[in-house]
Order: sequence, then structure tokens, then C-alpha cells
Amino acid sequence: MKKSILLILLILVLSASVFGVDRVDMIVLLDNSVSVLPFYDNIQNSLIKRIISEHLKPGDTFSLITFADYPEVEISREIKNDKDINEILAYSAILQPMGNHTDLILALRFLYKYTLDLPLSNRKKIVILTDGIHDPPSDSPYYNSDPNVVKAEIEKAAGDIHREGWDVSIVELEDAPGTDGVLSTADSDEEADDPAVIDVIDTVAETLGSKPNAFKNDGTDMAGIALGIPLVGIPEHLGETRGELTVPLSIRNRGNEVMLFSLSAVNAEGSDILKEKVSIKLEPDSEGVLNVKLNIAADSEPGEYSKDIGLKLVGGLNTEPRTLKINYTFIEKGGFDRAIDMLLDWRVIAVLIAVIVAVIIIILVKRASSGDGEFINPLPYKDEEEEKTGTARETEKETSTAVPAGQETSKKREPEEYLIAAMSSETEDEIPHKKHRPVQMLVYGQNTKLGITNVKWLGLNRKRSIGSSSYSIFKIFFIKVPSVIADIECTGDDFIFTPVRNEYFPDVEEPIHYCLNKKIKIVNTDNKMFYIEFRQWVSELEKLNRLMAMTKHSGKPDMEF
Repeated sequence: MKKSILLILLILVLSASVFGVDRVDMIVLLDNSVSVLPFYDNIQNSLIKRIISEHLKPGDTFSLITFADYPEVEISREIKNDKDINEILAYSAILQPMGNHTDLILALRFLYKYTLDLPLSNRKKIVILTDGIHDPPSDSPYYNSDPNVVKAEIEKAAGDIHREGWDVSIVELEDAPGTDGVLSTADSDEEADDPAVIDVIDTVAETLGSKPNAFKNDGTDMAGIALGIPLVGIPEHLGETRGELTVPLSIRNRGNEVMLFSLSAVNAEGSDILKEKVSIKLEPDSEGVLNVKLNIAADSEPGEYSKDIGLKLVGGLNTEPRTLKINYTFIEKGGFDRAIDMLLDWRVIAVLIAVIVAVIIIILVKRASSGDGEFINPLPYKDEEEEKTGTARETEKETSTAVPAGQETSKKREPEEYLIAAMSSETEDEIPHKKHRPVQMLVYGQNTKLGITNVKWLGLNRKRSIGSSSYSIFKIFFIKVPSVIADIECTGDDFIFTPVRNEYFPDVEEPIHYCLNKKIKIVNTDNKMFYIEFRQWVSELEKLNRLMAMTKHSGKPDMEF
């Protein structure tokens, strides 16, 4: 009974992890002071409504936090169906800016605490809409006319957010085309003369590691820019084809992080026409080209074609635009090409395979029945060799001094012992250099019987993250830690453990070289202490083989056991 309960709990935990991979917690922090009143409707229509209606899916959550004199949660809801999206849109439409001040430091601290309480398994996406002016009321704990003091408080509040590894975008509400100059850094002469009104947008952006994007009301896709949605494009005409079309797809990373874009499907008229999956890794604000191969129906009539295609990226990422139009010319194949296609037809290939198999069977049957084949039977050969060896030994005994029995036994066993020793004595230090090495992370205090969840292949000079988020390669469950707290890297024979969040490793002052088989202590913010350890992973089959070798061959035991 207990085993059944434990199995059910394990299935629930693993399934929650699997199904939570693509879920997103979307948090929008919106300046709700009267300074944004003249173009508040434009922010709603071109940004917030598009985020809600176009970039949320079932399983995601949406939170809207407004701030002026103080921050307040306006919306916090999980998306289950279209009804939830419509209700969120209806509620957000009635919000109006009413505050006279903007306490930006208090808002950032509130944002940090709120996001920290959300489920760890979901990816976090934060969008901050602000003019960057810190203008707190006089009774605020962060009211101060000294710019250096204000800057230090901003760095503390934004630094806490940045250390969690959350994806943060900033939309700067400033004078821009389409806003008619309605927003200024000081909304009145009184604010302009107030020494406590300080522009901190550069400090916020630098601390968060996010470049501000100026808000525009000229048709620019502000939602796509704020969310880092990749921008894609193709040439107007793709040329001629006889059945396979290569499309140079340009893709631009508009996010703040290095991204791997993997194209998994291209849908056209209800079918996937992508011939093979392709990927590209792009730095922030950089562009690259994917050569996408598409299958075009070989029986199409010659002529000009125009089709709408939809791109599907791994991880459920959207693209801007969502659909592209491909234009190409289909030309008729020549005689040689048609002959090749006929030879590659699966029915022709099946017939050829059947004929070859039949010919092989006939040849084998004829050789077996005729007796002309020279089949070598090892048993007579072995008997003949033993007979010759026995005769030689009898002759040797008659003509020479007898060999001691123990010495003769040693000579007979030498090849067998050498083979067993060679198979069983390989240690970690003797493993030849490989480009990829399997490594397992053990977390003392949590269940380690999770299959190969924390078994990863480490490539040469490739870092792998350690933490609680679904982005981390090596995962820590059930114990509260940030998304990424450390990295491990393989440089050949050396494995290097490097803390990212030093406050979680009180005993580690510098990177740990040759970190395999070493216990590393971690202390989280709740003052809970536990250990992790990295080991060279050995499969169960290999362990069984080594165990069998140990039973036959005495000597130093295998340290893996």
C-alpha cells in the first residue's frame, strides 16, 4: 500500500514538472499615475490587450500590478479558456490612472516579493511600463532628495529581481512619435522644482540587464517587442522548384537573453511541409538566417504558386508575423528526374528488397543441399589441436625436467586473468578523453530514485546550470532555491563547479576544480542546509558487468560500489 502511494506521488510530481515546462507566469507592472493619462488608452490597446489576447495560452497565469502612490494587484488569474481572457480584457479596460505620485522603489520591491511567491515550475516573464521617474509621496520610506541614496535603493530593489534570473523587459513611457509630446519628465512646474523627483530609468535598466524600449503609437508591435517575440521574414519570391523548396528565413532575437530558436514544423493548408528540423542560436538584438527546406507536392501542375505558412517553434514561442506568404514557381521535371523519383518510390524499393532477399535465400538453400560449401566446424579443429598439444606434452615430459604444477596452472590462466582485469579495473582516471561525459547530481535530503532526471551529458567546454527552475539543467526539487545558483563545466579531464549565487555556498570561496565525488554544502534563505554531489554516471548494466567481474577476479574493489 505504501509503495503504491509513493508511486502515485512520484507520478504526480513528475507529471507536474513535465506539463509545467511551457507554462508562463506573465506579470505586467504598470505606471498608473496621472502622467500617463493622455495616452493611457493607447497603452491599453496596442500593448496590454495584445499581450492578453495574443500571447497567453491555457495553463499560463496573468497578473497586472499598477503603481502610483503605492502598488496594487489589479488582476491575478490562471488562463483556462477564452472566457478567462475575455474577462481579463473587460476588467483591464475600465482601469484609469488616478495616482499623483510614482513610488518606483516601492513598486519594484513589491514586484519582487509578489513574483517570488508564484510557482517555481513556471517560466517568469515580467514587463515593466514606466517613465522611469521616482516621485514618491512625502510620507514614503523612499522619499529622499539625494540622488545617490535613491540610486542605491533602486539598485537593491532591481538587483533582487535580476538575481532570480527572471526574464524582464522595460517599456519606457516617454515622448515618442504618436504621443503628441504629452509626456514629459516633469508633469508640472511643482514637480520640476521638487528635488525628490529623480529620473532613474538608466539605473533600473542597467541593474536589470534590460535595454528600455521606447513606447510608440505608430503601429509598431509593442507587445512583440516587450515580450521578445522573434521577428521573422522571407524574400518576396523564392524562385523555381521541382518538389523541394529552400527558404532563407531571417530571424531576429528581440529579447534580452541568448536564445536557441528551433523550428519544429511549418504548416501549410493543414499539413506539415517541413522536411527537417533546423535551429539557430542568437545573441540579444541580433539576426541570423535559417535555411528551411520545405516539401512541395511533386504532382503539382507547373505554374506560379502562393501559399500562407505558419511557423511552429519549440517551446510554444510565437513569431511576428505569425504567418508568412511564400511565392514560388513550380516547373515540370525532366525524364531523368522522373526516373529517379520512380526508383525512390517506396513500392519499387519494397519489390527490390523482396527480390534480393529471395535470391539470398535460394543461394543459401542450394549451398546447404549440394554440400559444396566449405563450412568449418570448430569442434574437430579444437580436438585436433588438443590432441597435438597432448602429444607434445607427453614427449616433453619424457625428454625434459617436469614443470611444477602451480607454475603450469599460472600459465594457463594468464590470458583469462588479463582479460578480466582489463575489463574490470578501469577507473575514472583511466577513462579516455571524450567530448561528452555523463554526470549525475545527487541531492542529499530528496529522493534520488528519479531515473535519469539528474543525469546529463556534459559537452566539452559547455556549462550546465544548477537550480530549481525548469530552465536549469540539474534540478533541485522540494527545497527552496532560486532558478540558477551555480554552474558546472567540463573542460576535458577537469569538472569545474562555479557558484552563481555565492550567498548559498558559505564554504565555497572560489570555483571548485575536479568537483566529482565531493560533497558541496548549500544553505538557503530559510537557513536550511543540505548537500549536493556530482558523480561520473554508470549505467545499471555496466554496474552489473563490473559486479560479475568482481566475483570472478579478486583484488581492489570497484569504488563505484
